[in-house]
Amino acid sequence: MKTMEEDMAMDIGEVGQKTKECGEKENMDYVEEKTDDLEDKEMKESEELAEEVE
Repeated sequence: MKTMEEDMAMDIGEVGQKTKECGEKENMDYVEEKTDDLEDKEMKESEELAEEVE
């Protein structure tokens, strides 16, 4: 019978391994997604500022 800590450590170890394997690709996708979101946000803010100036 495993203790809860041992069980969680096993799960974390497995998740860590999977994350390491597919993490780099997903990480890039995530970074690109966040960058796109930021760029969209900056564009909207710039447009709003431009409208206020006019």
